[in-house]
Amino acid sequence: MLGAIVGDVVGSRFEWDNLKSKEFELFKPPCHATDDSVMTIAIGNALLKAATAPPEKLAQTTVMSMRILGRAYHGPNYDYGGMFY
Repeated sequence: MLGAIVGDVVGSRFEWDNLKSKEFELFKPPCHATDDSVMTIAIGNALLKAATAPPEKLAQTTVMSMRILGRAYHGPNYDYGGMFY
């Protein structure tokens, strides 16, 4: 999970570029967390709360966690798409 978030932050400045090089600084402005980081945390949160619950309960907990964090973290760095809400 930590690796996914680090990868998201490091790659955020290249999201709309087709960079093929492996020669770049890892953490350099304008690196930032994105909606992918937020949703990764939301899924982790749901797993911590309901990992042993029946699948339906885990699904409900996951959706609720995604909605709560999605509403808390919004703005130009977080592009959830028009169908998210």
